[in-house]
Amino acid sequence: MAHESAAFPAAGTTGREIELKLHTDPQDIARLVGHPALLAMADGAERVRRQTTTYYDTPDLRLAAQGVALRVRQEDDGRCSQGVKTHNCIAGGDTAAVAVRREWEWPLDGDTPDLALLKGADVTHLVPVDTLPALKAIFATEIRRVTMLVRPDTQTTVEIAFDVGVVRAGSRVHPVSEIELELRSGKVGLLFDLALMLQGIVPLRIGGESKAEAGYRLVTGRPQVPDQSEPVALSPATTVAEAFRHVVRHCLRQLLHNEDCALAALAEPDGGDGRAVRYIRYALRRLRYGLELFEPVIASSDAAVFAAQCRTLARCLEPARDWSMVGPLLRLSGADSADAGIAPGTDSPAARMAAATAREAILAPEFTTLVLACGGWLEQDRWCEKADDEVRRQLGLPVAEVVGPWLDRVYRRARKAGSERAEPEDLKRLRRRLRRLHDAADGFRGLFPPAATRPFLAALVDLRTLVDEVQDLRCIVGLLREAGVRLESEDHRCLAQRGRDSLSQLPETWRRFKEAEPFWKRPG
Repeated sequence: MAHESAAFPAAGTTGREIELKLHTDPQDIARLVGHPALLAMADGAERVRRQTTTYYDTPDLRLAAQGVALRVRQEDDGRCSQGVKTHNCIAGGDTAAVAVRREWEWPLDGDTPDLALLKGADVTHLVPVDTLPALKAIFATEIRRVTMLVRPDTQTTVEIAFDVGVVRAGSRVHPVSEIELELRSGKVGLLFDLALMLQGIVPLRIGGESKAEAGYRLVTGRPQVPDQSEPVALSPATTVAEAFRHVVRHCLRQLLHNEDCALAALAEPDGGDGRAVRYIRYALRRLRYGLELFEPVIASSDAAVFAAQCRTLARCLEPARDWSMVGPLLRLSGADSADAGIAPGTDSPAARMAAATAREAILAPEFTTLVLACGGWLEQDRWCEKADDEVRRQLGLPVAEVVGPWLDRVYRRARKAGSERAEPEDLKRLRRRLRRLHDAADGFRGLFPPAATRPFLAALVDLRTLVDEVQDLRCIVGLLREAGVRLESEDHRCLAQRGRDSLSQLPETWRRFKEAEPFWKRPG
């Protein structure tokens, strides 16, 4: 039951929380607490607390729908506080692995929300007055927290919180074993470097979900869903340096957002929702292409290392990605077998091996290391710190002034790879180059008038979709044959007919693409 204080209390603390969350086993947290590498950076002694935090919302979860969490926290020493926190409050594509949230906190005399605190001008737009009478406890967390302050350098302070406990929502329980690195002062890039140091001591995974989000997931029973979020559109005023940072941050974020979804799907007998695996490969490909596209202004050999790591990881996921296309393509082709509970072959030994390989790759330390190393490299500006004067000049230019030759280079390679022929190797190479062109052209479309970009992008998407379908149809037939899966003759006929229909459209689709004028060459 919430209460109202007799008089409007003094304002509490407000601020912005910048943190990087890491998951690990409880025994590994015990190894890290008191580790010599952390003690060498420690500023004061560690502190151990037990906290019970209760989250409040309306029965229809209106606060959650607005991206807001209202909580009351009780410490083991009897102190209580009330907090309001937003979910990630910066555009998702520009946060990578780091969560940035606004928060307000006030001391409390009791253990229930003080509604008067929520009537202040700062939070009324987050917790509307008409929701206050309906607020009730929704779920709670019970956490043992060990905190310590560390100073990676003289200008940076980070609070490290080692949390072990549970999130409870009725009879549902979600275990918690995580490390939060909260930036108190200094540059955000040091969070990545610190996390990378911890990763060298114990295996870690980057967490993209807060305790509040985990609690709401328990309440609703809805699992996380795959995310293929669009990158925030670049504007004509965006500089080359800003554009590069945006591209890398968005790709890293998409990798992390789909990690848990992919692991859950790959653990299911039929491969589950295969979109998450496909989205991870898409993010890896975009990251690799972005590193290659911006190569003229990157003054670091690490870019080639990260691109190679992306390629290696993508190859480990490729068989699982191919198997995830069996069901959708059978349904697209009208094959009857796709109406069975499990698409043909997706529970075969070959499919299970592909899923196991993909899970192993995502859970491997190299996955986390790639994100942390690339994130720190980006945020610490190591990618450009050795740039000469000419490159620094280009980095400060509006990206619209330099992107034309970059897109031209990718476009010419796609044109060179394509033709009206349908030889498998020709289409395989064309597919790779069309993907690269589409990622680049789509990423920079915001620099040009929408009316100018639509005709070219439409022709490009049509061609790429057609080539993807032809190649995927060939792929799944080969997969099923190698796995010893027998399709009914009608299924074979449907697949073969779909393939012939797609190939018959190739000459005309290729002609429209060739005739479409690249929008970056158009005046105005």
